[in-house]
Parts: sequence; structure tokens; C-alpha cells
Amino acid sequence: MPENGGQNAIDNLHALRYADGDITTADLRMEMQMCMQDHAAVYRTGPVLEEGAVKIDEIAAKFDNIKVQDRSLIWNTDLVETLELQNLLANASGMLFFFGGWFGWLVVGFG
Repeated sequence: MPENGGQNAIDNLHALRYADGDITTADLRMEMQMCMQDHAAVYRTGPVLEEGAVKIDEIAAKFDNIKVQDRSLIWNTDLVETLELQNLLANASGMLFFFGGWFGWLVVGFG
């Protein structure tokens, strides 16, 4: 293991712990949730997925302006929820882009 192995994770935790932007984790998570419900439901089409990919990128860009109010390291649910949101945004973006491209391939390849 490198001498500074894991330092990126510690730096990320520290940066999020002291994040002082304008948007709360709960508000950004709700935006993401609404986007996913509207654009990645069970019944979806290529154009809906493509629109969702654009919207999720706009939402993910707002993460740079996140606000974490609790700065403690003990029972800090605000920080844990922010870390979860960071992971969810990456997964939501990947899913929308992958399935949007896959759906287009499916229609063209087998249409």
C-alpha cells in the first residue's frame, strides 16, 4: 500500500465536513430523487433517459455548492447523508448515461 494510501478519502471527508455552500443535502437529494422518478422509472424510453442524463448532470454540478451544517465527527448524520448523496449522484448519472446509450443501441440494432 502506498504511503499516502487512503488520503483521498480523508481529504474528501474533510472537504465535505466543512462544505459551506448554499444548498442543503436534503434539497439536492430531493432534486435527484425527482429526476430519477421522472426519467428512470420502470417504463422509460430513449428520449426520456437522454433528458434525464442532461438533468442529472445539472443536479450533480450543484453538489459543489453543498452545505453541511454539522461539523462534528460523532453521530453526524448530516455528513453521512452527504457522503451517501455523493455516491448516489455518481450512480444515478452512470445509470442514466449507460441505459440512455443502451436504449439507443437497442432501438437501432434491433429496430
